[in-house]
Amino acid sequence: MNSVSRIGEIIGLSNAEVAELLNLGAGTPELSPEEKARVGRVLELTELLEKKLKPGQVPAAFRRPAAVFGDISLLEMIRSGREAAALASVRRSFDWSGTA
Repeated sequence: MNSVSRIGEIIGLSNAEVAELLNLGAGTPELSPEEKARVGRVLELTELLEKKLKPGQVPAAFRRPAAVFGDISLLEMIRSGREAAALASVRRSFDWSGTA
């Protein structure tokens, strides 16, 4: 399974919807290095949430606006090219190493 398919499977989108979300070049057989990096960050984000949340909660987590993202959803963060910031924020939210 390729990365785009895996992302779609986890968050409940078709391959075409994932490609549109990530603004991937339509009809191009190869992804650019920048596109590969975006796909990699979004895949890491989706798999992190899949691991940490209860089954079935990931699609809702991507669609629900969150105060930490300025009252927009993870999907909107990704669509606007801020997937790296979203990934960093989600990583911090599950990092309990600094708590006593």
